[in-house]
Amino acid sequence: MHMYCDQHPDALAEWSCIDCGTTACGLCVKTVAAGKVTVCPSCGGMMSKHERLKLGAPTEFWAAIDGVFTMPFGAKSVIQLVTASALSAILWVVLFAWTFAASVVYAWFAAEGVVPAGFESKPAAMALVLILVGMVTITVIAVGLYGYLTNYSHFICNEASDGSQSLPIWADFLTYGESCVGPAMRGLMVLAATMGPAGIVLALMMSVSSVSATTALAVTLVPAILGFLVRPIVFLRMSQFESFSGLSSRSFEAASRHLGQYMVILAVQFGALAPLLGGMLYLAISPGVMSFLLALAMIPITVYFTALFSQIAGVFYRCNRLDFGGV
Repeated sequence: MHMYCDQHPDALAEWSCIDCGTTACGLCVKTVAAGKVTVCPSCGGMMSKHERLKLGAPTEFWAAIDGVFTMPFGAKSVIQLVTASALSAILWVVLFAWTFAASVVYAWFAAEGVVPAGFESKPAAMALVLILVGMVTITVIAVGLYGYLTNYSHFICNEASDGSQSLPIWADFLTYGESCVGPAMRGLMVLAATMGPAGIVLALMMSVSSVSATTALAVTLVPAILGFLVRPIVFLRMSQFESFSGLSSRSFEAASRHLGQYMVILAVQFGALAPLLGGMLYLAISPGVMSFLLALAMIPITVYFTALFSQIAGVFYRCNRLDFGGV
């Protein structure tokens, strides 16, 4: 049984026929007995409220998130939390290794000449090949880790939107492409759509020699805040439908109509992003072993809030799906 009206594919189904299974929106159904009985427009059978709509209503949001902040620490969920933290820590180390290798390659070719002096020998050339091969290997590992973690966050959101009130087990691993590469691309698309404009503005501002770093960061803060505000809606769209198609202003209007609920999502999102961005900033300002270890120590906090963000976003969609239209 699907969630859309058979006659209006863009409208969510409010009713489903007990006899033939037809799904219909409020405009398609017929009522008899002074509006007390709803009948099927196809076969005339009895209609019942669509099963997906029984899962939530706007007033149930606050009840649904009651206790959600302790949800990851349940006996069945702590393993997922620890495992996700470990995978995220490995990803952090892998990305650091990739950055270091990239800097070596850059320094190699940034010197005068195609091959810097002292590197003309075959052993030196072989070392460069090994570094490049290592970067390819590290990239495959990084995409796998990031993609699968993104896949899991989408899985949490989808499970919550279907009524789950606990942290689900890990999503099934199908193939590297389907379970890692695809989700990684979708995660990068969400990042590009929400934080990409801020990155472009920062790059343009920093390219102007007369602009100070403080001014560049201040100007970049505006698109960064806007990206932060719309990210939950974009994340919801991507996790539910794996694309941006159908994303409309109605989605953002739904957030404004349920501003209190949306503020909770934004607060949890901040809890997920702040440790990650803070650790990266500290590492960039003061590179070293201690700053790197501090960034690693922030990862469990990021994973915890990411799980909460995915769960609460799914609950928000479940309780307000009619306001989202085609989302």
